Amino acid sequence: MGFTMNYWFIDDDEICLFLAEKLCENANVDVKARLFNSVDSLYEAINGMDTSCVPDVIFMDLYLGNEGKTVLKRKDFARFITENKIRLYVISASISDKDQEWVKSFSYVHEFLYKPLTVRMIREAQNTQDNPV
Repeated sequence: MGFTMNYWFIDDDEICLFLAEKLCENANVDVKARLFNSVDSLYEAINGMDTSCVPDVIFMDLYLGNEGKTVLKRKDFARFITENKIRLYVISASISDKDQEWVKSFSYVHEFLYKPLTVRMIREAQNTQDNPV
């Protein structure tokens, strides 16, 4: 490994964010977690970002208080993800095939995952970063 990876978790559910933080602590990986509970806080971080803080991985809730889908459609968000080579995982409790296919239509989304987030998902995201495609 050799370096600390930056993971961002974006979810409007405070319990999911708390669990994400605890999963990182228990995953036995070198990860610094940053939590966002709204689109506003996400964009504040992106717009005022120090380049040393760019995330390696983002786990983002699809619905995010009805705004997750809007975020995915934004060109500035897509550019942020692609220019910084961030692995974006969209997570959701939705079992709708339509949701999954819609998310997969965005080329900059690495993968669609079903909630709940697990230690395995945290580890696999790091392993993917350690061994890029």
